[in-house]
Amino acid sequence: MIAHNAFDKMTQQVRRQMQTYPQKLHTKTWDYKIAVKDLSVQVGSLTKLSMQLENERDAYRKSDQAIKDEIADELADLLSLALFIAHELKIDIMKAWENMLKADEEKFIKNTR
Repeated sequence: MIAHNAFDKMTQQVRRQMQTYPQKLHTKTWDYKIAVKDLSVQVGSLTKLSMQLENERDAYRKSDQAIKDEIADELADLLSLALFIAHELKIDIMKAWENMLKADEEKFIKNTR
C-alpha cells in the first residue's frame, strides 16, 4: 500500500512547480481546469510513444530504452496532473485510491459467480 504521506509530499511538489508556471513559462496560473485540459495532451504523447515502441509509428531512430524513458516522463506528468487536480478539488486521493481498489474487488467477486 502507498503511504499517504508520499502522496502528500508529491502533491506539494507539484503545487510548487505549477505555481512557478506563470513566471517561468509565461502561462496563466494553472488551476484544475487547465490541468484537466492538459491531460489529453499528455495522453496523446503517451499514445504516440506507445505506438513508436510497437513500430506502429516512426520512432526517428530512437532506441526502445529512449522511448521507454520518454514514456516514464509522460506517466510522471499524468500522475502530477492527477495529484494537482485532486488537490485543487479537495479530493482525498488516498481515499479515492482505496475506493477504486475496493470497487475492483467487488467487480471480481461478481464476475466469479
